[in-house]
Amino acid sequence: PTLVKPQLLVWARKSAGLTLEAAAAKTKLVAEVLEAWENGDEAPSLSQLRKLGEAYKRPIAIFFLPEPPLTFDAQREFRRLAGILPGKESPELRLALRNAVFRREAALELHRLTGDPLPHIGVQLHPGMDPEEVGKMIRLLLGISWEQQILWSSAHEALNAWRAAIEKLGVLVFQASGVALDEMRGTCIPDQPLPVVVLNSKD
Repeated sequence: PTLVKPQLLVWARKSAGLTLEAAAAKTKLVAEVLEAWENGDEAPSLSQLRKLGEAYKRPIAIFFLPEPPLTFDAQREFRRLAGILPGKESPELRLALRNAVFRREAALELHRLTGDPLPHIGVQLHPGMDPEEVGKMIRLLLGISWEQQILWSSAHEALNAWRAAIEKLGVLVFQASGVALDEMRGTCIPDQPLPVVVLNSKD
């Protein structure tokens, strides 16, 4: 058996958005066995711990930390299809958000190591502003006119052009796969610098 703390097993499973039954199905283990591990009555072997790491999408080393890391609070607002109500995030969405946070932190670290200045978006908008004026400001900021937009020949060309313009400002744009379209069409991490837009690749 490994010297893993039970609370780390609980944290890893819950942060992945899995119930005991769902975790058992993914690992092909018995739910009662997982529960015994999480209660500290028994302990998993190294090979069993690897199964848990694969199911929870965590490196095996994380199970040997002295205490659970601070939990990432997943975004609560997503673009959804009409009529779809928010619920608990799926394991796939939680993983996509974790990946986005990790990539942003890696980009920040690269800027720190290279000494490159971090971009700053100097425009502030608020809901009380006139939508037409806001649209003009955003187009000016992105450098894309209405005339340019109507010349795009396909949705693919449009996506690439908008994405390039947004990334030029210092916004990171990632695509998430494996997330159901009715759960999330897109979301963002609005932290400055290097805010993030996450798109669902199925949309």
